[in-house]
Amino acid sequence: FLTGTGGDIISFSGIAAIDVVQSGSNTLFRVGDGIAGNIGFGTGAVLITLANTPFTSADITTNINPSNIPIFKFS
Repeated sequence: FLTGTGGDIISFSGIAAIDVVQSGSNTLFRVGDGIAGNIGFGTGAVLITLANTPFTSADITTNINPSNIPIFKFS
């Protein structure tokens, strides 16, 4: 997966909130509840694992399909 301008695009449908969690060199996208830092943060079902790829809030504008953007919370 390539982040940044000209990189890959992820599209989500029917998902209201996503917790983005770094796990070593990987980034996990997990079903979230839209609340950062609560006891359940980062414990939802895994939607995507980006292997050896950091993903930051800056990547949302360039790598997430703008037609359906859930609430993203980062650890």
